[in-house]
Amino acid sequence: MKKKPLIITCVLLAAAVALTVAVFIFGLGGQKEPEQPAVDPNAAANYQALSEISESTDYPLLPTDFDGIFYTANPNGVFDFYSYQNGAFEQLEASGTVEATVSLSDQNIPAKIYYLERDGRVDGYGLFTTAISDAPVAIYDYVFFRVKTMPDAFSGDALLLLDTKKEDFYRPEKVYEEAYKLDLSSGETDVFLLQKSRTIGENGGSRADFTLLTDALVDNAGSRLLFFTGRYYAASSEKRDVMFRTGSRQTHGFANADYYYARSTDEGIVFLRKTEAGFNAMRYQDGEENVLREFTGAFGMDYLLSGDTLIGRDGMVYNLATGQESRFTAPGLTALAAAALSPEGNRIVLAGTPEGGAVNEQRILYIDLDAGTQKAFSGENLYRLETPELFFIDNDTVFHNRKSTQEGKACQLCAIQWEKVFAAQ
Repeated sequence: MKKKPLIITCVLLAAAVALTVAVFIFGLGGQKEPEQPAVDPNAAANYQALSEISESTDYPLLPTDFDGIFYTANPNGVFDFYSYQNGAFEQLEASGTVEATVSLSDQNIPAKIYYLERDGRVDGYGLFTTAISDAPVAIYDYVFFRVKTMPDAFSGDALLLLDTKKEDFYRPEKVYEEAYKLDLSSGETDVFLLQKSRTIGENGGSRADFTLLTDALVDNAGSRLLFFTGRYYAASSEKRDVMFRTGSRQTHGFANADYYYARSTDEGIVFLRKTEAGFNAMRYQDGEENVLREFTGAFGMDYLLSGDTLIGRDGMVYNLATGQESRFTAPGLTALAAAALSPEGNRIVLAGTPEGGAVNEQRILYIDLDAGTQKAFSGENLYRLETPELFFIDNDTVFHNRKSTQEGKACQLCAIQWEKVFAAQ
């Protein structure tokens, strides 16, 4: 009598196992999850075959302020310049180098800066790390030096910007934490943005969010330079306000601007602000704010900026400076990795993750806004995840880096003619 419960239990267990097998095999009560397809192993090679060039490099090529000219950044502090001409990159000799030292958080930080000069403009780069310098710097182990043309409204030979985030070394669109005037002939530097009442940050140095600049803010400076600041919030806060530098005077503009985008227009300053559903395009003028347009989705995944133009994976194209809007057929991406609008504004290139794609599958789309046509390329390793940015060298040529298949090389270069893309089978 005592063994019957055991027998009954075994029978029930066997029945449960049988039912589980039936559900698995025959799909009772549900369907078997479909397997993700494999990536076409030839897709990357077929895409690369469209490129005018096939060189592999030790470091990615990144854009300078000069059209068609790129630079490479070596962690040993050497920077080289390259010009794209007729389907090839040719190395350029630097216009000069200068040894500059900046005073930051009571530390004297040196770097050798390599620069180009063209038609009264300057573009240059330098690097300090404790691995390549024996300077007695205690607080910082990495500082990226960026030299740009001083905006017309301000005096000075050149503008020197600093970034201390080593993870951004190969990121073209940096957020700079310091700004100095630089004398290119002597290397002398002087603080450009006033630092009055600046407090100490977590690393024991000056707060890094006190004066924040981007290349776009400098390039689009008119009579006043816009910059971001977190000085009115706790050091742990991500909130940023916009301030103005006019002449030698700095004034507070307005609060709560996001994504480090702000642009002066004739009607006011256009900027972005986070919302619960996404973000809004805003305009500030004479102390008043107005919502220009509401966006649902995540900035950086559903929408990316190319200059002043927001490009959405839903097929939206919106120019923040002018308010002009257009659309294209949604490209079928679950997330954007990079986006670029051509100089004439009639072509777009997107990179991202395709909907329903295979594991590790990537997609690059070429979109002709005038013709209303698209050409998609899907596969593994089409673009380099570490530097996914896309660039138009001119209106007919797209450039980007992709991961090299050559041993010991980091990148393979892609320069693709627009007409060649749509002629491909």
